[in-house]
Amino acid sequence: MKNNDTIKNFGILNSIKKIQRKSFILLFLFMFAGFSSANSQCTLDVAATGVDQEINVDDFVVWLNANQVLCDGSVIIPDGFTVNINADTTIPIHITTITIADGGSINFNGNKILTLYGSTAIIIENTSTSANPVAIQGDSPCSNNTQIRFIDIDDPSTDVKFAVCSGGNACYTFDQLVAQGGTPRIVPDINVVAGGDGNDVCMDTAIIDATLSGLPTNVTESDVVFAWTEITGTPGVTFSTPTALDTNATVTTAGTYIFRLTVEIPLGPSGTTCFDQKVKVFIDIELDFFASPTAAFTATPDATCGLTVDFDGSTSIDTAGADNLTYEWDYSYDGTTFNVEDTGETPQNTFAICGGTYEVALRVTDPDVALAGCSTDIISNSITVLPPALPTMTALADITVACGALPAASTIAFSNGLTGGCLIAGTSNPSTFTATPDACGGGVIEIWTATDECGRTVASVSRLITVSEADLPTMTTPADITVACGAIPAPSTIAFTNGLTGGCEISGTSNLSTFTATPDACGG
Repeated sequence: MKNNDTIKNFGILNSIKKIQRKSFILLFLFMFAGFSSANSQCTLDVAATGVDQEINVDDFVVWLNANQVLCDGSVIIPDGFTVNINADTTIPIHITTITIADGGSINFNGNKILTLYGSTAIIIENTSTSANPVAIQGDSPCSNNTQIRFIDIDDPSTDVKFAVCSGGNACYTFDQLVAQGGTPRIVPDINVVAGGDGNDVCMDTAIIDATLSGLPTNVTESDVVFAWTEITGTPGVTFSTPTALDTNATVTTAGTYIFRLTVEIPLGPSGTTCFDQKVKVFIDIELDFFASPTAAFTATPDATCGLTVDFDGSTSIDTAGADNLTYEWDYSYDGTTFNVEDTGETPQNTFAICGGTYEVALRVTDPDVALAGCSTDIISNSITVLPPALPTMTALADITVACGALPAASTIAFSNGLTGGCLIAGTSNPSTFTATPDACGGGVIEIWTATDECGRTVASVSRLITVSEADLPTMTTPADITVACGAIPAPSTIAFTNGLTGGCEISGTSNLSTFTATPDACGG
């Protein structure tokens, strides 16, 4: 049964490391699907402003709408140019970034309001509040009625105050906004497929990393609330971390999807009254998911000793449905370079005699996938191959030997009793002995140890060698003598020995001699 529920990117499945990579993946940084850098036609120029290089906001909006296709979402206010906010105005939703270059400015003429959609960001190059001109400033007198506001994403008919020119109870001022480099902005970084149109990804998971900048003074990401949602596409998208800045979006069906990251931002840090005043900004990301094969395989060791493993890639999924995948295998995959060591759907491989852990990778390729970058999938599983059974040894039979006749150190054979590639056999280390008994005899243990070719310790074996007592010693009687009456010699000692040497020698001196009754004067 084929299973298409596996997350392909850096996932863990049943304690088996599973790494899948689509071929030819490159990283592209873009603001949202289809975004491209602003071109020269979207840099404000004298053709739009006149020679004084100033433009009223209503005319600025007309110019933005007239150049919507060319601007492609971005506009630059260059050095020396000023946009005058002389009326309450909303920047069109198709504008995603307004970059105020060093020397450019937005100037508020009185108590006017500039309203932005949550998907629009102002980027300020010169963050000095003493620059001439300051990037965003208001005519004197400057008050909290001069504002930048965001349209409420949950209720587009209302908007929320974000920054004001000045004011005693203001949470966030223009000077602070300038110092922070502009309004909040989200920049996603997504794995897209080389050769596509810039927003193509392979089924079934897109890794979306993002950065968030331009937060109000002293507000950190820990103060912010994130939310990922699916805007369009086949229902059923899952987000690995739906309330975090970064996420993995997994779909079940190929097609075009729009994902939205909404960021709720307080105007002050936690613990302040401004923390309860919040705006929401967002970014919509359009991605085209292309069908691609899904590699999968099982590994079954043989019944003999497990060194030969049967691999089966038939559970791989041919999304195009033609069942014409090609299969390539790397039995020692390093995670980077794929070396083709075998082909076919159900190959067999015999691993080294001592087994070990191998990273086995299967690469499947589907020739029917429209986007070349999505035609290949790799899955890598850690396979542990156990070595054959541990060898055993059989000790030599127990023996009895004479004193001094211990045998020399010996070796014996070991084997695991298997055959062919599963056989592990060899010869033990030379035997060792316990202490040799003295001439009185006793037992000696002869011990054999061994290590097999896989470095494993073979169970030791031993035998008993019984050493017999040494020969009984003897004494030699001195020669007979004749002595005069009253001249019997004093008691004496003589030596005894068994005539052997070393540990088997028994020798010594007799007790003092004794005599029978001494004869009378008549002798005897």
